[in-house]
Amino acid sequence: MKKSEIFFGIIKIPMDFLMTVLAFLAAYRFRLYADVNRLFEKAIDYSVLPSPTEYLNFSTYSALALIFIFAINQMYTLKITQTFSKESRKVIFLCGIWAMAIITYYFFIREFPFSRLAILFSWAFTLIAIIFGRAIVRILQRISLKAG
Repeated sequence: MKKSEIFFGIIKIPMDFLMTVLAFLAAYRFRLYADVNRLFEKAIDYSVLPSPTEYLNFSTYSALALIFIFAINQMYTLKITQTFSKESRKVIFLCGIWAMAIITYYFFIREFPFSRLAILFSWAFTLIAIIFGRAIVRILQRISLKAG
């Protein structure tokens, strides 16, 4: 096994973590400024939304949970044996499981401290960001292999 394979296999973990947290923060901002609120009859009470610090803590724990789900499902292998489309489909499937785990957690504790729309945005942005991050890693790995 080459050192570059090990490096690019390991770099996926912090990349997924970073992309997830950034996606959550983007969803938090998007939720506050998006015009999707016009679709709903009820006015949004912004005072019940969590502070940015609370949301950052939530996004950190959620990112760790996603990494755990990815690790259990062998998304951090050191050799590239999957095509990018197959890896992307697996990311989509596992992000769906992750979103359901978050919803199930809040169902069991009977508390939902922020907007469900924020969860939907977070899931969608995380999905896009992780696929984008993994594409960047793949491109860099191919450039590295061509360069020698």
